Amino acid sequence: MIKKTKNNLIIINIIIIFFFNNILKAASEFYIVTRVDNEIITNIDIMNEINYLVALNNELKNIDQKSLLNIAKNSLVKEKIKKNEINKYFTSPDLQHTMMDQVIENFYKKLNFNNKREFEDYLTSYNLKLNDVKKKIQIELLWNQ
Repeated sequence: MIKKTKNNLIIINIIIIFFFNNILKAASEFYIVTRVDNEIITNIDIMNEINYLVALNNELKNIDQKSLLNIAKNSLVKEKIKKNEINKYFTSPDLQHTMMDQVIENFYKKLNFNNKREFEDYLTSYNLKLNDVKKKIQIELLWNQ
């Protein structure tokens, strides 16, 4: 009976060590890069921004990783500033759906896609969703107004 209890304790210790090791590993892969007002930008945000930028501009594939990281970080900082300023002046910033649909159509035609569905599939290959792209476009359009 003592041997069985000892074996169970060893197994439990192994599981605990494995569990905490995975938590520490995950925590070390996620970190804050910078802060804009009260919003943070993480390394994950920057990687998502890189996917967004490269998906909509294939020429960025030819840029070295360090420069691309810098471009993505600067892009996110500018976006956060714009979003914060827009929120100061608009209680619920929203664009007409027809305007947004036209902008999205221009994007996918520029990238040589025949329809919105092809564009959505393309975005999926970059781990992006059309709604995420729409939010970014909306910020830019409102900012330009």
